[in-house]
Parts: sequence; structure tokens; C-alpha cells
Amino acid sequence: SGSISLDTVQDIRTSATPLFTGLAVGTGDLSSAPGFGMIRGANASGTNYAGGDIKVAAGSGTGSGLSGRILFQTAGAGTPGTTTNNPTNRVVIDPTGNVGIGTMSPTSSLDVAGSVKLGASGTTFNSMGACVTASTTVNNAGPSNMACTGIPANAAVTCSGAAAFTTPNTTTLYCRVSAASQVSCITSGTNSIAMTYACMWILP
Repeated sequence: SGSISLDTVQDIRTSATPLFTGLAVGTGDLSSAPGFGMIRGANASGTNYAGGDIKVAAGSGTGSGLSGRILFQTAGAGTPGTTTNNPTNRVVIDPTGNVGIGTMSPTSSLDVAGSVKLGASGTTFNSMGACVTASTTVNNAGPSNMACTGIPANAAVTCSGAAAFTTPNTTTLYCRVSAASQVSCITSGTNSIAMTYACMWILP
């Protein structure tokens, strides 16, 4: 208990028994009223100086080996009683810098498995994405069904052509999802120009 002050960078590790496997930060550990824990960078003093950064680093690999991951864990409520609720992985930063929320295997810079809400006045949605159709001539003679990989059957969609219509000032494009991975589009005016269509979709 109490505090310690170290003047140099320190490694906290041991090969003794029991092995050192973690560091708990906070007050009142294993009590009915545990306090909060905090790890922070160095505070500044004086006038208008920035505070110190804080660095969290995974263990380095060697050669062609990757570094470790940085994992963030929490635990939800369990059944009433005294049994400890074990935390589970919620967020990960993988060795390539991809961030996963709800998934431990992110495949893009930000990969969210679950619903998302953007902005204070936004509402939640489950997924969104984009796709591009093959070159097609869409006109007002009837709907054109085009493959657009990845669109769920009940998603909302908006599309934009890669070129101008024959009568661009008087022609509007209307599209809907007609089946999984397929959009159906029609124009309000005449058009004879074949083009690809970029579509963005969202699934509430």
C-alpha cells in the first residue's frame, strides 16, 4: 500500500512463484466499495504547457513475428450473489493497427460487430456498405436489375451513375433493393448512356 516514486523506466516482471500476471490499479480492491483506478501521463506545470502523452504498447515480436494485440475488457452483470463476473474482450487493436469493437479479428481500420449510432440525434443501425454495378443502360422504359454484391435484401439504398444521363437536367434516378446483392433502378427521363452505378446501402 502507499505510493512509490521511480525516476527511470521500470520493468515489472518476475520469474518467481507465483508469477506476476497483472497490475491492479485502484483503491478498495476486493471490497464492497472499490474505488476507481487511473493510469495517466505526467502533468505539466507552469503556464500553458501541454501534459505528457501516455503510451500503451503490446509486446514486440521478432523476425516475421507480429507484435501482440492490445485488448480492452469489461464484464456485464451476472446472477445475484458473490461470484466474480469475469471480464471478456470488448475492443482490440491488432498488430496492423485495425480496431475491432465486438470482434477480435478486425478486417478494416474500424470493424464494428453490432449496432452503431452516429451523432447525438442519430439512430442506431446494424450495418452499412457500398458496391458498384456493371455498366448498364438504365432508362425510363422499365426497371433495370443489376448485381451489386453485399447488399442485404431489406436495406435502404442510394445510387449514383458514373456519367451524365442523356437529359441530365430533367432526369432523376430511382433505385431500390430488389433482392440480396441486387438493385433495381429506373430513370424519370430518357437515357441511352451505359455506365456503372456506385451504391451505398444501410441496414436499420
